[in-house]
Amino acid sequence: MSNKRSFGTTGETTPLSDEVMRRKIREAIDDPSPDIDADVVFDRIERRHAERMRRESKD
Repeated sequence: MSNKRSFGTTGETTPLSDEVMRRKIREAIDDPSPDIDADVVFDRIERRHAERMRRESKD
């Protein structure tokens, strides 16, 4: 049996998901583009969440 699995049904991480996260983090660290301010990121997340909640409440 392989140790390479994805996220389990309970949300726990596995060797494969850990490796994917390590690669994504390394990509972000190595990315030469300017950083995005945390306030900008959270504003964007909150706006998208509010839009999604409005759409779902109309259904």
